[in-house]
Amino acid sequence: MTSSRRWRPVYRLLKNEEEYCRQLALVRNNTKLGKIPDHRVDRAASSLEVNFHHIKALYAVARLLGAPLPTERDLAPIKSTSFLTYADWKVMVRFNNTREGDFYLPPAYGFLTDAAVLCYTAPMAKYPEPNLPGIQMAGWLTREDWDTHKFSRDYGWGSVQAVLQMHLRDFRDLEQRENQLTAPVQGGLFGGTA
Repeated sequence: MTSSRRWRPVYRLLKNEEEYCRQLALVRNNTKLGKIPDHRVDRAASSLEVNFHHIKALYAVARLLGAPLPTERDLAPIKSTSFLTYADWKVMVRFNNTREGDFYLPPAYGFLTDAAVLCYTAPMAKYPEPNLPGIQMAGWLTREDWDTHKFSRDYGWGSVQAVLQMHLRDFRDLEQRENQLTAPVQGGLFGGTA
């Protein structure tokens, strides 16, 4: 489907955006306590830190797609994952600590949306501001991609369902989805001339 040459855009959060995400992470963390089982993979990080990374990823995807930004209302603890609305799709956003990490879901989650995006922490930037934190997009997949490519794997904390990164789609394809939905019907691709 795709190769390692996928376009992997980075969104660098400004300090006020990072603080906004930190506040949402606090809300999400407090809402989940005692209600949702802890499925943290990185046991060295606190639940709050894990939620903070997840919210930054959700925020970055929303910014890159031009989708509505997440709010407290969007963070209801539904099987411990949040989603955003883009074009006519519900899009799940997952965060992985490593650039090479696969897209995975614990068995209890299920693929509840039309599409999902996998993100990870981007290498630190030198410009425009040193050490500006960033979230990089690994790629995305549809529910059909999930059904086609998922397999069981134990990464050391129990069996999960996963899809290898090599099966993720290029992020540009997701960005162009809204253009396809709003383009005039006549003409060539995206309403242009062929």
